[in-house]
Amino acid sequence: MKLDFVKNTKRTIIAHFVNNGVRTLIPFFRKTIFMWVLGSEYLGLNGLFYSVLGMLMLAELGFGTAIVCYMYKPVADDDHDLLCAYLCFYRNIYRCVGSLIFIAGLCLLPFLPKLIPGGTLFINSTIVKTPADREDLTIIEVPATQMALDMGS
Repeated sequence: MKLDFVKNTKRTIIAHFVNNGVRTLIPFFRKTIFMWVLGSEYLGLNGLFYSVLGMLMLAELGFGTAIVCYMYKPVADDDHDLLCAYLCFYRNIYRCVGSLIFIAGLCLLPFLPKLIPGGTLFINSTIVKTPADREDLTIIEVPATQMALDMGS
């Protein structure tokens, strides 16, 4: 399986742009729909869980990049045995890393209620029309979009 370098470079560039476009647009639509359907208080809770999950994903420690770097030569040389050996090794690494992330997540579960209550919630009242019904938060409604429009933005 010989690879055409120029053809694969073009594919990689196109895939990169598509990936970045999707990764930019999907969170925007997800948060907008989430806010319309469930309200602003759930969006803040979702942000908390997303941040905790992102922190746990740091445990990946760049193994994905290492996989890609080490796969170039065996793929280019058509060395299936070395490729299979790398894949088996990385499968074991990812199982260990995944288990550690799972265990760390379970260890964080008892502490999540301590992170959720209290604090200040800033709501863009130009966009969010549903009032937040949280007793444990200080809610500050700011017409941020209208203020930006009034300033000429």
